[in-house]
Amino acid sequence: MALWGKLDQANNAPKGHGFLATPNAYANAVFGNTTSSSFINNQVFGVFGVDQTEAGIKGRTVTPGWNLVRTGTGPVSAVTVTNVGTLFATGETITISNGSANGILTITANGFAGNSSSNALAGNITSVAITSGGSGFVTNTAVVFGFNRELHVSTLTLAGTANGYSNTDTIRVYGNATVGATTNGTATFVTNSTGGFVTANITVSNIGLFSNVFTNTAAASTANVNVRVVAANGSNSAGTGATITANIIPSTTGNVTITTLGGRAGRIMYENLAVVRSMSNAGADAEDTVFPDS
Repeated sequence: MALWGKLDQANNAPKGHGFLATPNAYANAVFGNTTSSSFINNQVFGVFGVDQTEAGIKGRTVTPGWNLVRTGTGPVSAVTVTNVGTLFATGETITISNGSANGILTITANGFAGNSSSNALAGNITSVAITSGGSGFVTNTAVVFGFNRELHVSTLTLAGTANGYSNTDTIRVYGNATVGATTNGTATFVTNSTGGFVTANITVSNIGLFSNVFTNTAAASTANVNVRVVAANGSNSAGTGATITANIIPSTTGNVTITTLGGRAGRIMYENLAVVRSMSNAGADAEDTVFPDS
């Protein structure tokens, strides 16, 4: 029985396996593989049937026949902001995926200004830091990213008649027993002679950061943020009559470009396993991304 054939298909791939990634992975198992870490962690490991046209296009490094290709991968090492977006809070994250392990990018946004009646509390993306570059990415254009759209305080609204509060009190916006805030939101207010205040007297000092599982109107307590007024010593305020609700919102738009990968990304090693001058190409298949026909 022949150890390989001349047809560009799995059952014609070389039957030997001593050169392969795992003891029991024959060449037909890795035929046409273009997926990272399928056989060797953080490497694309595949066997391809290459005809003379494909070999000629690739150049002197490749001989017609059966070729083993090892493609290196790496983590994300550089990111460029291409759309600064709106209403971003510092600390929001972007998940990068489509490698062997996901990574996280962390956003820094510019300053904010406003009070409880203003939506201009968060800003634009000024920079993105690589908290974790992930692993197993083959090319920068293959990296998939998604904004996690964490939430932050947009407005605070007072209901009821406030009385007995102090100018040293603070409004605190926080999570709940099931899901905590990444960062609590805070606000201050100015009282009148009786310790009263209204919505217009509130100034947000920290818009906070909250998981995107929270909502403003959900009945379930696990989905609501909590708001309370605390005294300077951290205990509940002595004031009465104020019910304060927080409106929490996500950022919008924004875009980044993954510009550079590190590690062994971009390094490719070709090894001819069997010279087959008459290799018959199967036409359009997975290998066309590795050995193009034109």
